[in-house]
Amino acid sequence: SAALSVRTMRHCVILAAAASVIVIPTVYLAIPFVLGDGYEDVPLLLVLLTPNVLCLAAVRPLYSFFQVQTQKPAKMYWVVGAALVTNTALNIALVPLWDAQGAAFAASISGIVGFGS
Repeated sequence: SAALSVRTMRHCVILAAAASVIVIPTVYLAIPFVLGDGYEDVPLLLVLLTPNVLCLAAVRPLYSFFQVQTQKPAKMYWVVGAALVTNTALNIALVPLWDAQGAAFAASISGIVGFGS
């Protein structure tokens, strides 16, 4: 049902947000000890990817709702298509300028666009 899908979506977002709050500081503290120098930008990349993780957590439960329960899989094709086009365009523009940070930023913006479409 729609109510169950919305409740599941809300729980997924809350869990993803809670995990982000735990994982990002842990990675910030653990990276120097585990991997050494050269990985200082990983915590920033995780922060830049957090909006994408939250959007994916929100959208994932809706796949089964639109594909199975409402029998309208085309709705999810619009979401995926919007995210794909946005991600491709932003990666072409941002990766040459900002390397991995540009790719992470592009992924998060495309997740937001996909979620909003």
